[in-house]
Amino acid sequence: MGTVDIESTQRDRSGLQAAEESYAAALKRAPLSANTRRAYAGRVAGFLAWLAGADTDGAESLADPHARDFAVRDYKAHLKAARHAPASVNAALAAVDHFYDQLGLGPAKARREALPQAAPRALEPADQRL
Repeated sequence: MGTVDIESTQRDRSGLQAAEESYAAALKRAPLSANTRRAYAGRVAGFLAWLAGADTDGAESLADPHARDFAVRDYKAHLKAARHAPASVNAALAAVDHFYDQLGLGPAKARREALPQAAPRALEPADQRL
């Protein structure tokens, strides 16, 4: 059984919290709608909360492009395992990419989920019952 470095863990959480606060300030200045800002803030908070509890070096994931890519791929796998819809996974990845853009690392190399290409079938009048 491995030991837990409490000081390192606290430093990681402190760094993640500082990154989240910095991102929140950057979002206020971003040319995005209020709804997009709110959605990105929530999705990035979810990513950072996951990162704080994940078996990864959170601080390194915020500074190194390779660590970023692995963290984002693992987060995507986490979302899929939690049975999030493909569009929700892609929305989370878009927010995380925006977060990493603000950090100066650019977007992660994580493939987006394929979305259905066909439009939903319209109901026939006989099928439109309340």
